[in-house]
Amino acid sequence: MREQKTYPHGKSMIATCIVLMVIASGIILTFWASPLRKNWDSISVDAKTVSSEKQKTVTSHNSSTVASAADISYFQDAYFIGDVQTATFLQNTALPHLGAYTVNNMHMSDLLRGRQLSEGESLVSAVKTAEPKKIYVLIGGNDLATTQPDTLAKQYGTLLETLHSAVPSAKLYVQSVLPITTYRSKIIGVTAEDIISFNTLLQATCTQQNANYLDVASVLRSGDQMLAPTYTSDNVTLNAAGARVWLFYLQWHTS
Repeated sequence: MREQKTYPHGKSMIATCIVLMVIASGIILTFWASPLRKNWDSISVDAKTVSSEKQKTVTSHNSSTVASAADISYFQDAYFIGDVQTATFLQNTALPHLGAYTVNNMHMSDLLRGRQLSEGESLVSAVKTAEPKKIYVLIGGNDLATTQPDTLAKQYGTLLETLHSAVPSAKLYVQSVLPITTYRSKIIGVTAEDIISFNTLLQATCTQQNANYLDVASVLRSGDQMLAPTYTSDNVTLNAAGARVWLFYLQWHTS
């Protein structure tokens, strides 16, 4: 008959393991129910955003990806031109920058005919006075409902020529027209396909005008090519979360 071995401490070890497992489960449940979970969720979302953005740095655009994200001090000598999207972006990120020329309902025609700000300064005058090293442009979202894409692309070319002449040494960055929500699409009659098609024309225009094209829209779209709902609170402008993703993209595309 085979001798059966006994382990006098076996039962106590098993009991200890069970106790430890119960304690660990309690800690996990406590954490999951605590306010810290929100912070953890936020960190997880940010980590996914970072990972997603790094994967998208190989998408087609004229501005090549840098080895690491630029510090926000990179934008201290930058000048921003745009409508309410740009104004809200600068407000939400508190980004240090040289200056900005923004009008809430700005159209391309406003810039081309020399529309003046409330201070009485035109775009060309403002840019020349600022003497920026970099110029970031985002306009066209208010034009697609009333202007043919090819006409708008040609107008963009004229604008870029004007900026080149005003500040020849400045590096030009042209940002893609941003995606919109389904709600806004129905109101203004512009589809996701309209925006994507125009951005393709815009990228070609940037190549012709020796400007850097930035496909910011690529990191703000959801699966249906519309603006991701988490990135807007009013169906028009980007909220703080959307602005952070936007800024992160700019930091990775500075060359």
